[in-house]
Amino acid sequence: GCDSRAAQAVMEKLSCLRLKEFPKLRAEQFQKSNVPTVKEDRTLCELYRRFVTLCLKVLSEKQEPEVLHYFIQSLPIVMMDGAVNNREAAALKYYLQNLKSTNLPDRLMLTIRDEDGKDTVQYLQQCFTSTLAGLKVDLKLSGKFDSPDQTASLVSVLKNVP
Repeated sequence: GCDSRAAQAVMEKLSCLRLKEFPKLRAEQFQKSNVPTVKEDRTLCELYRRFVTLCLKVLSEKQEPEVLHYFIQSLPIVMMDGAVNNREAAALKYYLQNLKSTNLPDRLMLTIRDEDGKDTVQYLQQCFTSTLAGLKVDLKLSGKFDSPDQTASLVSVLKNVP
């Protein structure tokens, strides 16, 4: 753990680092149809994914407005790939619950892996309690949504996902 000032200082430095290391990053660089063919571009995309994970870990340490401010400044593209029951997912949920239409990321890219889909539906319900006009979301779900109730719940919550 760390205190608020330390988390804020780390996020501030990460924001500066992002500007230096990823100045021209675009969401299109991460889409399957635009998978970078040049090794340098693939490396850049992988480094950015790790950078986002690091930022999520810092935010998970201190979910506070000051840390969130620098998190928002640091990430023009926010992404998460994995399960919804870990620290990074909790930090992303905090971010989404506090996101305003005036400071939207260029793109939100979520790939959620969940065996039975129950955690996914609950997580998305908590993250997207209302629609954020202008938010661009790429959502990929991996898991089973077998029951009609689960599918209906998923459809209901996806109405709030732009």
